[in-house]
Amino acid sequence: MEADRSESYRADASGSALRWFADPYDPNGIYVLDSNGVKVSVDGGLSWFSDALLTNALTAGGMLTISASLLQDMQFSRGERQTRFVFGAAGVSCTMDFGISWFPVLNSIALPGRPESGFFDPISDLTDRAVYVECEGRSVLRIGGLPELPPFQPPPVFDLMQFAALDY
Repeated sequence: MEADRSESYRADASGSALRWFADPYDPNGIYVLDSNGVKVSVDGGLSWFSDALLTNALTAGGMLTISASLLQDMQFSRGERQTRFVFGAAGVSCTMDFGISWFPVLNSIALPGRPESGFFDPISDLTDRAVYVECEGRSVLRIGGLPELPPFQPPPVFDLMQFAALDY
């Protein structure tokens, strides 16, 4: 089965993988950086799609070229499955909606330094969620003020009588 997955990736991407990351809390979620940008699989590598928004965040809107050093690390959160961070040459970017949108947390152009890894802490101070970023050749930076997740909205409960009244 592993050979099938790698063949699937090669069929959908013209380059070879420069870096790859798997979501440790969802083994079907795989991110690959290749010479064309970021590809994502949500089915364990059986199919792939290009993630233009993440590629844009990593390249600082196209200002940086794609290379193996572009993406240093990805951080996934067990308690907030929709929250993810990427660390790289452009800085640190975050998504809080499973990658639908990415926003910058630290811009390496504004604050020189190359983030290598980090740790997300939404618990220590509930009023000031933070990510701790380790930069190459520097100490750790604390970046607070991350937005809160919207409150959980349970799905509506449907009464079967509503469906019985539908006219097909």
